[in-house]
Amino acid sequence: MPETVAKWWGAVKEEGVWKESEVDIVAYNETDILIGECKYRQKTVGVKEWDALRQKANFLPVKGRKIHYLLASRSGFTEELLHTAENVLLIEEDRPVTPRSAAGDSHGYPRPLNPPSRGW
Repeated sequence: MPETVAKWWGAVKEEGVWKESEVDIVAYNETDILIGECKYRQKTVGVKEWDALRQKANFLPVKGRKIHYLLASRSGFTEELLHTAENVLLIEEDRPVTPRSAAGDSHGYPRPLNPPSRGW
């Protein structure tokens, strides 16, 4: 269970240039860190967003924690992402989606956190 849940802002290097960037969700405890992006738009999330999330993770202070990834999308995911994504929890609207590359395989995926029953 995460001890800290936050958003992250910082500098990342893209194509040799330092730019300000952000990560929507960073949740961690002493041993694990969950790094996630939420896309609320009418376009599916694809490999481009998955690659960008992993690139941003290189600049976060992970400090030896095991990294887990999360992509949440209002409009779903591209077939390419569903066939290639590994070690990522995909959430479409309000339900987890199993990447086809990991169908039937449950190792390496963090369990979704249930929000508190009041105030959500």
